[in-house]
Amino acid sequence: MEEQVHILEEVEQEVYLESASVGQRFGNLMIDIIGSYIFSLLVSIIVGVIIGLVLLGSGTNTSSFFSELGGGNSQLLLFFSAIIVDIIYYSIFEYATKGRTLGKLITGTRAVNEDGSRISFKKALARSAARFVPFEPLSIFFSDGGPWHDKWTNTKVVRK
Repeated sequence: MEEQVHILEEVEQEVYLESASVGQRFGNLMIDIIGSYIFSLLVSIIVGVIIGLVLLGSGTNTSSFFSELGGGNSQLLLFFSAIIVDIIYYSIFEYATKGRTLGKLITGTRAVNEDGSRISFKKALARSAARFVPFEPLSIFFSDGGPWHDKWTNTKVVRK
């Protein structure tokens, strides 16, 4: 029995994970920007069809509905809607695909906890929200240990 425990301890030793390069991470970003635009377009179409069907069924005039909805703050509403859709894109992708987004799938990288384990949905959500902090995308160039969304969530992006 003692021998079995010793063997398991050796297997559980820390596995070396090679960090993704800045170039790979930049590639992830560019691909994910395109992916999030496509995702946003699909969400917009679905929401538009649903709103159209509801308005059609209720007999409400669509132009009056949208002018009342946005009022003077329609640009602000669109801005926050875009942020929410992007957070959903990154969170769902990273959680459902075990730390990968479209960009990470293509470049062969993934987000993991610092110990190499799979990230939780809560961590994926926190990573996604942190991406919208001003200057966060530039933090990869002047912050030791990776961008802020990695540091603040104790995660990292590694080669697969």
